[in-house]
Amino acid sequence: MRRYPALTLDPRVTSLLCTWVYPLIITEEDHICEACRDLAMFAVNQCLEHEVSGRSDQHAGPSHRGHTHVCLLCGCSILRRQSNKILRDNPTDLQSSITVIIENKLAPRQIMESDRVSHACWLRTQG
Repeated sequence: MRRYPALTLDPRVTSLLCTWVYPLIITEEDHICEACRDLAMFAVNQCLEHEVSGRSDQHAGPSHRGHTHVCLLCGCSILRRQSNKILRDNPTDLQSSITVIIENKLAPRQIMESDRVSHACWLRTQG
């Protein structure tokens, strides 16, 4: 799977990506897969076409497609893979220490309630 540094894309594409992942902040370490890059570029190009033609009935808004089940650490799909939820309520000591390690790797990003990591990344973080 091809991946591209998110901040090296056209500023309009990066701006749209920021709206898709809000409240997360895109950093230099963040990458985007080819499919999501193509979706963002298509949305921006459509918006530009509408501006040139004078129509304003469509805007580049939130992504309705793309990847929603990806590992927080490696970015791989976890749709049909074993994954682990990052527990905030009543975690064990092990879960709490893994959460701290993951938070440190992702800083300044914040971990959301819906974030998950692949089981492989979870095991690597333990070790």
